[in-house]
Amino acid sequence: MLLQLLRLIGKANGAATQASLARQLGVSEGLVGPMIDDLVRLGYLTEAEPGCGQGACSGCSLSGSCPARPQARLWALTAKGRSALRQAAAPSPQ
Repeated sequence: MLLQLLRLIGKANGAATQASLARQLGVSEGLVGPMIDDLVRLGYLTEAEPGCGQGACSGCSLSGSCPARPQARLWALTAKGRSALRQAAAPSPQ
C-alpha cells in the first residue's frame, strides 16, 4: 500500500490532501498520515514548502486553484522515490 500511496502523491505532484489520498486508497485519513511519515522517514518523500514561489508550481495542474496554505503539508518525491516508481513500473524479467 505504501507504493500505491507513493504513486498517488507522484501523480498529484505532491498536492493532494490526506482526505483525497485516503479515499483513493480506501483507508481512513488517520492511516494515511503515518504512512506518509514512513515514506518520509524511509527517504522516498520529502516535505516541500507550500507556495508557488519562483515558478515552482508552473507545471502543477492545480496552480490555478492551489490548496496549499501555510498549514498545508505538501510532499515531493525524492530521487529514491522516483527510482522506486520506475522499478515498480518496469516489466519483470521472465
